[in-house]
Amino acid sequence: MYRTILVAGVMLLTISTTFAGVNIDSPYDHTVAIYHFENRKDSGPRGLDFKFVGNAKVARETGVITAQVIAGGKVGKALRLRGLGCLCTVDPDRHLAIVGGEFSIVAWVKIPKQENQFFISMEAWGNDDTEHRVGEIALVVNNDGNLIGSMSKGIARAGIGTNAWDNTERDVADNKWHHIAFTQYGDYLNLFVDGQLAKREKLDQYMGFIGNETLIRIGVHNTIKSQILVDDLGFFETGFSPYEIKALRNSQSGLKGFLEVMPVDPADKVATTWGAMKSQVTRQ
Repeated sequence: MYRTILVAGVMLLTISTTFAGVNIDSPYDHTVAIYHFENRKDSGPRGLDFKFVGNAKVARETGVITAQVIAGGKVGKALRLRGLGCLCTVDPDRHLAIVGGEFSIVAWVKIPKQENQFFISMEAWGNDDTEHRVGEIALVVNNDGNLIGSMSKGIARAGIGTNAWDNTERDVADNKWHHIAFTQYGDYLNLFVDGQLAKREKLDQYMGFIGNETLIRIGVHNTIKSQILVDDLGFFETGFSPYEIKALRNSQSGLKGFLEVMPVDPADKVATTWGAMKSQVTRQ
């Protein structure tokens, strides 16, 4: 009898360790924004909605970009960007807090070679009643297809880049779908391509920041050549591990399925809910 109870207990522990999950609708999870691009209002729990109809005028920059939700995405539909400038969404009532030494930006992208860098960024603006940029985290595809990750706090900057690819198969500007990610997990900045760690560097300085206003931007600093497709785009105030990035890249249902039931590495994490384990609660 005791052996039966022990076996059942071990099985329960294994199940809870392997399939811990995070509630993406909870305001206490550190999800800044999620864009599945299945419809025109699609941004996760904080309500940072892009304007997808017609031409979207750009905040804090000049230029106009055509942004449309179209069929043929990597996970369902996708966002198609054409034209000049970038697509932005800003919310003066939503803070951005990178305070736990962790963050993540993840996306599926399909990009032909561009004359200028393509960027995906989340920025914190306004602090202590001042209107200025407090900090920024950006995931950039260079015009040669290399990947760059950068973060800034005031005048302090940190960055990481793949510099040169080992082979052309890792060029993310080859007009094919690639999963890309930029994270800070523990003391390291990480760049991922198609679920694989492409570059890692130790971050020796604290770069956290808090802003009263959140600004998200995707686009180029000039005219987009042909078109750029983006799908399953996510911004987080928590860092995804290499194990988690690989699981996300392989998820058939993308971010939605990944966050609802996140497979947890038993060798790396304890048996508790993934959301509670990876978040520092910030009440809004």
